[in-house]
Amino acid sequence: MIEAYNNLLKLESFISATQQFEALVVYLASQGACLEQHGNIEQYLQTAGNELLRRLLQGHLDHRATHERPRQSVTGADGIRRTYCRQSVPRRLATVFGEVTVTRHAYQKRGHHSLYPMDQELNLSADKYSDGLRQRVAIESSKSSFDETVRSIAFNTGGAVPKRQSMQLVTKAAIDFEAFYYVQDKTFRECQNTDKLAFPSTNILCK
Repeated sequence: MIEAYNNLLKLESFISATQQFEALVVYLASQGACLEQHGNIEQYLQTAGNELLRRLLQGHLDHRATHERPRQSVTGADGIRRTYCRQSVPRRLATVFGEVTVTRHAYQKRGHHSLYPMDQELNLSADKYSDGLRQRVAIESSKSSFDETVRSIAFNTGGAVPKRQSMQLVTKAAIDFEAFYYVQDKTFRECQNTDKLAFPSTNILCK
């Protein structure tokens, strides 16, 4: 365990996370912390713990960024080949732990939109909200108002989603949900009219 921790310290991307972890341990072992009620310790850990998780996620993203190698070209769905690579392009990502920065390469061609292979690998949306925050918004908005959703997310996570953006995320989720089941229904109907239909993603045969 000690050897694994020492190896972790050698990973530059995770230095900030290890510093936060050490600060947590130092405080929890301090005389001041030992005089606190458990509720105060719990609240401290929720806030400082979220920050630790945020730094770990940031460290992971930074680690991946350092290992992203430039490609000769990237071709998009439009069939256009992007040959110019602009390195270390940042974008923000709001998560349940707080905001982090994703640094990745952009592949460009004049007159066409840029492509980011790392965004696809991470399955990032066009907006800045993570899957975790989207899920929280969907769950909370199904139980209460959008105002309460905003308050609940701010209180229970390290993230934040304004009311207007919460409404937009729920609307998009509903559209994606309907589109998914439209495809499923269409596939089922096609399957009924076909002797054999293969689903490459699952290797399931419908006979």
